[in-house]
Amino acid sequence: MSEVRYHDGAARAGTSMLEYRLPDVGEGLSEAEIVTWRVATGDRVATDEALVEVQTDKSVVEIPSPADGVVVRLGGEEGDIIPVGGLLAVLEVASEAAAPAEVPTSDEAAAPTMAEVTPAEEGQVRRRRVLATPATRRLAVDLGVDLAAVAGSGPGGRVTRQDVDSAAVDAPAPGAPERGMPTASPAAEDRVEPLRGIRRRIAQTMRATVTIPSIAEWRDVEATELLDVHRRLREKVAARGGRLTLLPLILKAVAAALREHPHFNARIDVERGEITYLHRINLGVATATPEGLVVPVVRDVDRAGLGELADEVARLADAARARTLSVEEHSTGTCTVSNFGSFGTTRGMPLIRPPEVAIVGVGRVHDAVVPVDGEPAVRPILPLVVVTDHRLNDGDHLAAFCDTLVAHLADPSLLLVA
Repeated sequence: MSEVRYHDGAARAGTSMLEYRLPDVGEGLSEAEIVTWRVATGDRVATDEALVEVQTDKSVVEIPSPADGVVVRLGGEEGDIIPVGGLLAVLEVASEAAAPAEVPTSDEAAAPTMAEVTPAEEGQVRRRRVLATPATRRLAVDLGVDLAAVAGSGPGGRVTRQDVDSAAVDAPAPGAPERGMPTASPAAEDRVEPLRGIRRRIAQTMRATVTIPSIAEWRDVEATELLDVHRRLREKVAARGGRLTLLPLILKAVAAALREHPHFNARIDVERGEITYLHRINLGVATATPEGLVVPVVRDVDRAGLGELADEVARLADAARARTLSVEEHSTGTCTVSNFGSFGTTRGMPLIRPPEVAIVGVGRVHDAVVPVDGEPAVRPILPLVVVTDHRLNDGDHLAAFCDTLVAHLADPSLLLVA
């Protein structure tokens, strides 16, 4: 399906109406959610200028304009779900067969002549003449800010969210309570909001996990050697301006176990009767963000150095929280690692992310009393759990995988020859 369609309906002489439909911005994408419109009806846009930000799987993608023109219609409101191929926007553009027509400014296009406006609509017309996105307009309403009184700092005098925030701080809306003063509590009510964005994607993924028959194995790893190696390597990485957590060492150990046990770095298709063994080891790293859990992917972990891994994990975590991950950076994982120990959690039960067949969960390192040469001793313990798809792996496979993983974590020198 073409993303761009032309027709002459309601167009002025020398122009055509261009229907821009949602393109497939990622492999397997069937729909996307409108996050923020960067333009409003009546705005003039240039080719490749941002039209809208849409939520795909776990990232926000900016969709640019396909042509110069004036925005005639938006295909949905913020929060709406649009299928791939669905109408995203309609632009009035110069006809290809005609001389380019002069395109009115956004103010001119946004406001009809006064003869066309009823007194009740006059205030709405004046508000539309202020350059601002719908999200910025909504923020102004919430904060009691008059957009007409705000000097825009954006391109062409567009009022930005920062402009509105500054205006709200400098001049509180008339009748608003003084800052720090208590306000009357409204009557308690249930609040209903749409399931949107990352939380909606998480819900869809979790629904798919219930179809996977899983088995799990918990282990406690004596982490004295692991912590000692980490301390020494951390100092070396810090000397070059980097930061090394335990996670890159854990990722290397998981990669070594996956290389030795390919049934855990695989895909199973029961309907087609096929098992695919993946040659690359790309580990998803579960990352908490304000909007929900995101899983950026660290590629080729088995071939990367620890310093390189540390830098990549940090970069991907920042991109996940900023919602700027590319499609490839969160959709090419072959196995996932969930470090719930970073939240202070000791034990957990992570869920497999289809189409993967395994996930490794790591808890908080803590001191525990363990037997050493028949005597009780206090040692640092790293708890871990491995969950796998029972359609592909049995209990003996799971035990063997855990044995390999524990061996590499308890004796990190094995990673040098893995």
